[in-house]
Amino acid sequence: MKKISVLVMLFISVTIFIHAQELMEKKVTIYLVSSNVDINGKVEYRLIMYDSNGDIDINDLTTVVKKTREQKGTVYWVVTDGIKEIEEIKAKSDTSIIFKNGAKKLENGKKYMLRLPDNIPNPGEEIKDKYFIKYKPLDKDTTITIDPFIRIPPPDAGN
Repeated sequence: MKKISVLVMLFISVTIFIHAQELMEKKVTIYLVSSNVDINGKVEYRLIMYDSNGDIDINDLTTVVKKTREQKGTVYWVVTDGIKEIEEIKAKSDTSIIFKNGAKKLENGKKYMLRLPDNIPNPGEEIKDKYFIKYKPLDKDTTITIDPFIRIPPPDAGN
């Protein structure tokens, strides 16, 4: 009986810890799939992106990260299909607020991570940064570049 109580207490403790972590840090994952289409005999590549918020788009996803001043924020990009490697994920502008810390390559170019800055200026205003993803598709040794957005709405905004 004592073993069951200890296991239940351990389970409850882990559950509380995980929930507390989720409250302290907002995480969003963006999944990447490269696909090609034949347009009048010319092969063009498309990057299908969908995120853990439920948003999906081709080449032009705007990912929303609802971060407050007190929360940590992390964005992950994960290769799911059709990509040999992500070469780089970087802000298009040198004055980017969201990409101030820079995206870090993980797992041999199959995953990237970006920690959002702790102190975001003007937290009552929307911040939207355009960035680029450079990647190599599985079936071609060429680099493809696309330029989606990350948006941090004001804390009191509905979306």
